Formats: sequence, C-alpha cells, structure tokens
Amino acid sequence: MAIDLDSPYILDQAGDLGPKYRVYENRDGTEAGLRLMTPKGFPHARQLEYLESVSPYTFFAGQRGNGKTFCAVFDNLFRAYRVPGCQQIIFRRTMGELRRTIIAEFLKLPERLRGRFTDSAVSPRLQFDNGSVIHFASVNDEAAARKYLSGEFLTVTFDEWCEIPFKWWSFITGSARSTITHDWKGSPVIAQIKGLSNPGGVGADVLRHLFGADCPKACPKNLDILYDAGDYYFIPAILDDNPAYGPTTSAGKAYRKMLDAQPKAIRNAWKYGKWTGFEGMYFDVYDKDITVIPRDKVLTLMARQWWMPVGLGIDVGTVHHAYVCWNTLVELPLQNGEKHIFVLTFRELLKKGLSERGLAGAVLDEMEGDDKLKKRISKIYLSPETFGEGSRTRARVIGDVFVADGVPRPIPSKTEKYSRPNGLRQMFTLLAERNVLLDGWTEGNVVPDWLISEDCVELLEALPWATSDPEHDGDIKKEGDDPKLDVLDGTRYFIYSNHTSGEKPPSEVYKEKMELISQGGITPMKSMRLFVEHYRRMQELRTLGAKQQSQIAQWSRSRHPRTRMPKVG
Repeated sequence: MAIDLDSPYILDQAGDLGPKYRVYENRDGTEAGLRLMTPKGFPHARQLEYLESVSPYTFFAGQRGNGKTFCAVFDNLFRAYRVPGCQQIIFRRTMGELRRTIIAEFLKLPERLRGRFTDSAVSPRLQFDNGSVIHFASVNDEAAARKYLSGEFLTVTFDEWCEIPFKWWSFITGSARSTITHDWKGSPVIAQIKGLSNPGGVGADVLRHLFGADCPKACPKNLDILYDAGDYYFIPAILDDNPAYGPTTSAGKAYRKMLDAQPKAIRNAWKYGKWTGFEGMYFDVYDKDITVIPRDKVLTLMARQWWMPVGLGIDVGTVHHAYVCWNTLVELPLQNGEKHIFVLTFRELLKKGLSERGLAGAVLDEMEGDDKLKKRISKIYLSPETFGEGSRTRARVIGDVFVADGVPRPIPSKTEKYSRPNGLRQMFTLLAERNVLLDGWTEGNVVPDWLISEDCVELLEALPWATSDPEHDGDIKKEGDDPKLDVLDGTRYFIYSNHTSGEKPPSEVYKEKMELISQGGITPMKSMRLFVEHYRRMQELRTLGAKQQSQIAQWSRSRHPRTRMPKVG
C-alpha cells in the first residue's frame, strides 16, 4: 500500500518502510515517529509465505511456537484494508478457544486499527470503516457447519484446522466465494480457504494427505471429491523459524526445556513438527519403526508355526466402510533365553457399499486358493449388534456364506458396559510393551507385543490418527465418518475378544528338543536325558497308534456288524 503519513496507522504490505506486512502507528506524521505495532520479528519467512499465498487452499502447520496465531490475525487484517467491502470469517472448534486466541490478539490492537468489535454469543465480528467485516464462528458439529452453506466470504480461515473433521469444513468451503474480483489497487483477488494448526486431531490425517504434510500429496480413498494437488499449498513451520523463540534467546531456551520434558509422542509433534505424535494422540506409545514386520518375515513365521490359530475381526458397514483384519499368534525367542507369544495382524480388507453377502464373498475371495489359511481360522468376531434375535440377521447371512465355504460361523465380539474403552486399552497395552528379540528385524531387535505386517496400511495409519476423547476416559473421538474408526473397531473386536492360545503340538516340542542333539555344547548327561525322552516319546506314539487302531476297529464294527477282526493264534 502507498505510505500515507496523514493516516494514524500505516499497513506496509509492500515493504516500503522495511520488511513486508508490518503495521506502524503514526505518532507525529514523520517516518522517525512511526512506532511498530506488529510483533518483533514478524513476519518471518514462513509467515510471509502464508501472507502472500494465492493458492485456493493454504495450510500453515507444524510445531508449537511457530507464530501461527499472528499469521491469522494480520492476514485477515491486511486483506480487510486491501479489499474494501470484503467479508471474511475465522473458525475454531469452540467459541471459547477462539476468544482466548485470535479474538484476544485482535482486541489488543487499537479500535481505530482493528475495527469496531461487536460482541455476540453467536456471531461476534469486527467492522471496518471501508465496509469490510471479519466474522468469528465456532463449528463443533455438522449442523453448525451447514449454517454457512449460503454464506459468501473472500477468506475462510480455520484456526487449529486439524481439530475439525473433513465433512464439517468441506460444507463451509463452499462459502469461499465473492463477487469482488480486484483489490483497491486493481490487482486480482480470489476467494481462499486458509488454515493453521499443530499436528494431531480428528481431521489431521485428511489434511496431511491433501497437502502432503509428511507424505506424497494424494486424495484419501474415502473422499469422493475432485482433487487437484496444485490447489493445495503446505507451509511447514517449526520453532526455529520464529525469531521470538530462537535457540539463543531466553524465551527460546525456556520453551525448549519445557518441550523436552514432554512424553516422546508430544515432544515429537511440539518440538519437531512430526505428524506421528501429537498432544491428545491416543496410542502415544505406538512406534511404527518397531511395530511393522516385513512381509517375507510374516510368511516365514506363519509357515513354520502352522499350528497357530487364525482369528478375524470384522466391522460390518454398508453406508460406512467395512473392515476385516486377519490375525494370528507367533512365538519368538527373546534375548534373555525365554520364548514369548506375540499377536500378529497380517492381512486386512477395507470395503464400502457391500451387502452382507457381498462382504462375506469379498473375505472369501481374499483367501481364494489358500485352503491352509481357511483351515487355521478358529474364531471370527463380529459386532454384537449384527446378531439380534431374528432368523435373518446380518451375522446370520454372513455366517451362512462362510459355512458353505468351510469357514467357521462368526460369533459376537466381547460385549460389556465398557467394552469399547477396555478394548482400546488392550490394544494400547500390547503396543506399549517392549521385548528384545534374540534375532529381530528392528534397530536393537526391540518389538512390542503386537506386530503388524507392512501390508496392513490402513491399520498402520489409523493408530497414529486416533485422538483421545477428553469427555470419555479411555475412549477416542468418534466425530465424522472417517473409515479409520471402522478400522480400529474391527481390530478391537479381535484383540479384546480373542483368548485362544497357540499351544504347540507335542510333535513340534519333541522336534525342537531333538534338534539340540545336533548342536554343539550339549553335555553327555544332557544328551542321555534327551535320548531317554526320545525313547519315551516313541513309546507314546506306539501307544497312541494302537489306541487309534482300536478306535477305528470299534467304529468299523458299529457301522458294519458283520465285520470281525481276525483272531490271532
């Protein structure tokens, strides 16, 4: 903007007086009398990217202390002056949070600069002399989001965007439209959706993929939208970007010390801006690096331990997604010489829009040609509400298809008053445990009690996505219709309900012991004990064989009375 020393406040967007996007108070009509109104060091490089972005969607996100609040305040303030008569709106989950952050920062500015504040429980707003208005609103459910379908706003800003489910904010983005096409200088302007956030929250995973926060840009499979990756501009921001919290400043040192005292998951998000750990992350003990097991290792273990049972967890859905996970148990030697049983999730299926018969058929198709796997299935768990009392319940229909193909009929998952939080905590406990394998595939050979195949992409992404519900202890937030809710429910049905042990067959126990004879370091006395055990085992097998022959003979006589066993002697 042109510098007007007759104006009481100067908004220097072009940088005529220094860095761009600074606001000055004009105290005596001279440049020497200008007093800086914007925070010291504002804007830093990342903030400047946000202020100058012309992308339809812009997302400023990262760790705490990166200056995102000032970004939202001054971005809307500058645009209110640059585009007279424009309407802008800033959203957050609750009005209380919005008042403590964005609104509080606006109100620190003189009224003549930030406009007249009209307080209202429903629609507080700032009104400027040039006709521009900045509205403030909360969006804590779908109904609140739908209220803005008919609105028209040049800028829609979401503070803590990750806390808002995709379905809610997608309603609102339809209101990012305006008949104003140029600013006061004649430069073109477009309606924009802009947001700022720390990692973590019910909407984080969708934003992470749409903007490519720490992964390639892509539209999540569950979203039916027209997606142009070029419309989405991501600005990663970390603490070191903000000079106010520089590593050599007293404020920066104190803040970093506080961050270092946080649990690992929170520390990763707040200090390093990582998206695999964040404040409120339910499974904050989850470490993908030690939980994932390679596909070839899964195949080897399952082939060697063929006696271990396989169980399925199924979350049925037609309007929502249906999710199926295949699980088994594996025994692995630990570094301390003991052997330990681990839960292994090795296969998954995520489908939408299938009938009960269609879902059952899809599960069987997934095991097509693998008769050994079908024979190992011992339990299949479904949600209790799929059973009911009728003769044609959803569970019954699914079971009929399974039974016809030699697969067990499903049974209800464990149900009790607190089965959901208890099941989630059981999953948490398995992920929290740490074991050191004798010969592993991770750094230090450390693994949790629950191993997940690299093929189970949906489950591996759902675990870090889950956010704790502050109103229901031990539960996760269930807002929106993200398929990751279905993924976690299907997995929970198996983890919490299954108590099958993988008891090793006597033949395998014997085989392991006999293999010790060929290993070095076996004492003669120990070899003799093994030989005695071998002799006893042979006797057991002969006795078992004779008993089986006797049972066969009895069955044969009962079926064919004229059949007689030949007499001896």
